[in-house]
Amino acid sequence: MKVMYLVYSFTTGGTERLLVDICNEMSKNNEVFLYVVNNYYSSEMLKQVNKNVTIELENRTVGSKKIFETMSHISNFIKKNKIDIVHCNSLNSPELLLISKILNPKIRIFYTIHGMKQYKNLNKVKKIYRNLLCEKIIAISDAVKNDIIESGASRKKIIVVENAIDINKFKDVNFKKMDIDEPIIGNVARILPSIKGQDILIESINILKDKYPKIKCYFAGTVAQKDYTEFEILKKKVNENKLEKNIIFLGNVEKVDEFLKKINIFILPSRQEGFGISLIEAMCMGIPVISSDIPGPSDIVTSCKCGKIFKSENPQSLAEKIEEIIENYQNEKKISLGKVDKIKEYYNIANMCQKLKKIYGGKYAK
Repeated sequence: MKVMYLVYSFTTGGTERLLVDICNEMSKNNEVFLYVVNNYYSSEMLKQVNKNVTIELENRTVGSKKIFETMSHISNFIKKNKIDIVHCNSLNSPELLLISKILNPKIRIFYTIHGMKQYKNLNKVKKIYRNLLCEKIIAISDAVKNDIIESGASRKKIIVVENAIDINKFKDVNFKKMDIDEPIIGNVARILPSIKGQDILIESINILKDKYPKIKCYFAGTVAQKDYTEFEILKKKVNENKLEKNIIFLGNVEKVDEFLKKINIFILPSRQEGFGISLIEAMCMGIPVISSDIPGPSDIVTSCKCGKIFKSENPQSLAEKIEEIIENYQNEKKISLGKVDKIKEYYNIANMCQKLKKIYGGKYAK
């Protein structure tokens, strides 16, 4: 089986980390291709892709209107390499496969939705097109499934396959002890507070700093050029509240596991999140976690029976949950460490890829 994963860009987010793991795992028994349309990609991320995977960089300029040229290029690539399966992983990527399907009618097309509140922005024609073109639409969680059904995706086409990680990258469990006078908090996400909620976490640190003046919060994540204004607002909030010694922006962190070894508590304060792969990464290392109560991440915390959930958009609620863990850290850490093996077993990328193979083969397990 020859499988091509199609994306517009390939930067440093959770979706890209997931695709690296999927490509590497799938390439053990299949011929795998990664097709990146735009000239917006991280060379460091691409270096993590196994050499057995064929990477095609079209290097189209971001925002280019030359859609037909790209459609033709993809169609020729599919025909030349005799690809059987195309798996779309960007919201608008199915549009690029119209010519491919006409000229190569035997190709089978699958489409994953990675986030909440995205599908509703598609117009009616695009939704109908996807329902006709795609053999299956894959949702990364029940929350995403419900969201896209409400937005017009065909219920019969949808199947849920939860995200997973390469557990070998997170095999060194975090046994770090916490200094109650200097608790260390971490977050891994693109710097995009309107969705990822970094401002909520900053406000909660401001609430806690009187009781824990040496508390540290590290943000690991890149800032896209289009989101730089939001980043400036975050930095202004830090300066206005005199949190320069408490809040540290690290930028992109290539080795997430190394970052996770250095923290005591992991927090996902997102306003929107289809799943929360960084949450799984932290849990796999035995780190106590806190998530907002939005569908997706909160489902993970609840099903795994470890970690805490705070009221979304509520810094006071988050501050209270952080304090609960700090004051009862030994017990919270014990619970988290006790769940590591089960979490690694359930969210193993090898298991996820087995599900994908069955789906590609027409065996649609619910």
